[in-house]
Amino acid sequence: LESREGLRKTVQILKKLKINYLRASLWKPRTRPGWSGMGYGFLPLLLEETALNGIIPATEVGSSGQAQETADYLKEQENAPEVILWLGSRNQNHDEQQAIARILKDCPTVTLMVKNQMWEDENHWLGIVEHVLSTGFPEERLWLCHRGFAPAREGNPALFRNVPNFEMAMWIKEQTNLKVILDPSHIGGCREKVFWILRESFDYDFDGYMIETHDDPEKALTDKSQQLTPNEIEEAVNLIRESEKGEVSRVRKRRQI
Repeated sequence: LESREGLRKTVQILKKLKINYLRASLWKPRTRPGWSGMGYGFLPLLLEETALNGIIPATEVGSSGQAQETADYLKEQENAPEVILWLGSRNQNHDEQQAIARILKDCPTVTLMVKNQMWEDENHWLGIVEHVLSTGFPEERLWLCHRGFAPAREGNPALFRNVPNFEMAMWIKEQTNLKVILDPSHIGGCREKVFWILRESFDYDFDGYMIETHDDPEKALTDKSQQLTPNEIEEAVNLIRESEKGEVSRVRKRRQI
């Protein structure tokens, strides 16, 4: 999310593809200092533009302050729109995770999504879920997202930006009974690998995908190598839909076995 014009272009792309969700980060955490998003001031425009087009926006909240600003604005609205807010992989302060959950639990139109942490540890990921739920946050409004893990010194022959562990993601899903979304963009790190990850994921029971797209990726202010063009996002969506058309999917086959 970089401009009003870019927002509108992306919304129209999603409408054409009949997609009802938009990943649009108001705040953009950066590994090194740089452009860090449009911020809270862009929230009204984001909600207005998406609501007018029947689309649910999703954005990361990196602090309880950002969560509070968003919650306060939503509570001021006569008919608050649906919103997805997520805890990113960098946010591993359990006190802050709990504070965000407490703020958002009283916002009935907010779904909270928890991304896995940057290092590979199933118990830690489960622990984040438990910290969130310990605040009384409703389980039915909690999702998970697998975005891969930071590569170790060895064991990344495909040179992914972040290494996936699909089996762990499915184990976490089984343990928590929560929806698990896949983020192939942050796993792949480049457009070609996003498609590779998508195809590999069809062997697993993910509940959805969060894929980065830009109307002109070469002009993107962040992560330009992994953002799909309008034609590529259409190709990705068609690929996902084709995978769901089979009379008996590979997931169902595996369950039958």
